[in-house]
Amino acid sequence: MGHPEFSFSRIGVIGSGGMAQLSNALLEDGTHVVVRELLLQKVFMLEQQMRFRNGCRIREMLSASPHIVKSLGRRSFTLLPYEVIEYFESKNLKLQLNSQPELVKRYMTEIIRQAAEALAWVHENGYMHLDVKPENFLVSFRGANKVMVKLTDFDLTTPKDKTGPRPQRGTPAYMAPEQITRKVCSQASDVFAFSIMAYRVVTGKMPFFGNNLKQVLRHQARETVKAEAPIYCNPDVPRSLNTAIMLGLEKREKDRIPTMSEWLKVLESHSDGN
Repeated sequence: MGHPEFSFSRIGVIGSGGMAQLSNALLEDGTHVVVRELLLQKVFMLEQQMRFRNGCRIREMLSASPHIVKSLGRRSFTLLPYEVIEYFESKNLKLQLNSQPELVKRYMTEIIRQAAEALAWVHENGYMHLDVKPENFLVSFRGANKVMVKLTDFDLTTPKDKTGPRPQRGTPAYMAPEQITRKVCSQASDVFAFSIMAYRVVTGKMPFFGNNLKQVLRHQARETVKAEAPIYCNPDVPRSLNTAIMLGLEKREKDRIPTMSEWLKVLESHSDGN
């Protein structure tokens, strides 16, 4: 099977998730790429088909950013839709946190800045990502003082004006209070999720916790439960980063930073190093 603009040969399966299977492949000219295709068992599930195709289309639209895993093409008219995306030698941020925590800590500000730039690009183009979590940010360490971060997985990405009550998909531990209590979302919901992720990167723990997921979500949603400032857990956290995270974790939307572009402005408000 090939794309109208591509002829490729598979060289091995990388793995699969809830929606798609990823395979290593080579183009005719030897370029290493990744083929991402809808799982066979999802083919006749209309909603899953639509989400997958939507994610492929949005990735293609966002591919101009260096911090987005780039689309090289997609097929839209087959029973088994797929996309060809760039091969980016990396591990997702969750794996990096588990396998190389000291390296992540050393480059924490740069990792978070690049991840924020990726999500800001999504917002600037009029979308909400709605599945912001470490698993969807790929991190590559490229020798001394070099790190590269790219965002992937756009299957839940939605235009920013679709903010009314809706089924809340994504990862509960990264959901904003309004998603948990009112089933609504906005770009500020992405900001909350991103700030949870950034908190985890700089402290090694989650800002809200409990004995079980239900208790965690209750603390996450309740306005009276405040996260401890990350700078108290890790004194090496730059002041501007600490401020951005805490403003991003405001429980009420009206008090929270509204977009990742604004979050970046707070992060870059002054330079105080790592």
